[in-house]
Amino acid sequence: MLKTRVMAEPLGPNNKGAIGHLKEILREEGASVLFRGVGLRVLYVAVVASLYQSSTLLCNFPLEKVTDIKKKIEWQDPTRPGV
Repeated sequence: MLKTRVMAEPLGPNNKGAIGHLKEILREEGASVLFRGVGLRVLYVAVVASLYQSSTLLCNFPLEKVTDIKKKIEWQDPTRPGV
């Protein structure tokens, strides 16, 4: 919330700056306003972090292990032995 107000204020001699906006927000609206939108930001960061982690895991996984895993899990028909 504070960043939005600082960025939206035009530059000039009457610019309050971050401290001025912080004091105004606390005086007029209370401290809870500073945390508005935090839930959505945390959700966004969690999704992006999980995508990044999974992509690095997939990119660094050795292909030899994939073929070994595929050989281990291949299903063999018990009614057709040796096939």
